[in-house]
Amino acid sequence: MSEELRVSNIETREAPGKRRFAMVVDTRRCIGCMACQVACKAEYDTPLGVNRTWVP
Repeated sequence: MSEELRVSNIETREAPGKRRFAMVVDTRRCIGCMACQVACKAEYDTPLGVNRTWVP
């Protein structure tokens, strides 16, 4: 099976001292359980109700 990765060509500017996060999700395997979101919130102590989703 051939895998294809897509990379954004959007220019970004680094902000000194700020963390940046990214997550790669294989949408062919996603069942919508949101376990990835729960794990991310637990790992980085993100408050409930706060979502940081930006999709160009």
